[in-house]
Amino acid sequence: MSQENRIAIPSWLFVLLVILIGGIFLIGAYIVIRDLNATPADEEVGGGVAFVQDDDFDGIESIDPPRQMPDFTLTGTNGEPLSLYDLPEQPTILFFGFTHCPDICPITLGEARAIYDELGDQGDNVTFVFISVDGNRDTPEALASYFEVRQVDHFAVGMTGDPEEVRRIGADYSVRFVYNEPDQNGNYSIDHTSSMFLLDGNREWIRKYAFGTDSSLISEDLRSVLAES
Repeated sequence: MSQENRIAIPSWLFVLLVILIGGIFLIGAYIVIRDLNATPADEEVGGGVAFVQDDDFDGIESIDPPRQMPDFTLTGTNGEPLSLYDLPEQPTILFFGFTHCPDICPITLGEARAIYDELGDQGDNVTFVFISVDGNRDTPEALASYFEVRQVDHFAVGMTGDPEEVRRIGADYSVRFVYNEPDQNGNYSIDHTSSMFLLDGNREWIRKYAFGTDSSLISEDLRSVLAES
């Protein structure tokens, strides 16, 4: 085809196509995250546990009745076995993720750091636990390095292990995660539930914090839990 016969695409049309493709990607990502985190308010989850959600939902769901959670053992960032029941008998926030996560996990760790800071002197009275869903890549050393880079190593606890064992543990919290197909370089992403789960000092599950819940609301809720402890 001669240069004179080539069809020139207007710049405004090119920009429109880029915006359209980007919009489709964002909508798709939102749907995946929504579906992974969705638990209907009237749905019973494992052993008669229900999520109680008010009409004016603020991102905080109470677990009624509280559910006694079983112990589990994975590997800590020091390479040694670490069990849930090894942790201090105080309110504990669990969340699941992986170090190669491009967006959700860094945001969640930032939220955890904000909560810790907002609690002030009470921050050390809450344990924050990050459980990796990517044990094949997230070695104890990789997890420790990740915590240092994210500046959460002074308060957060990291746990990693066999993905199938983590899947079994996560099922008790209605956590799901799906490995996506690797690219030509062997890199892959993981879609996963991004909520936080609060246990009290007796290892009873009492709250679910939806992804994106304002840190000040979670801090306020934790203060009330600490006051009752």
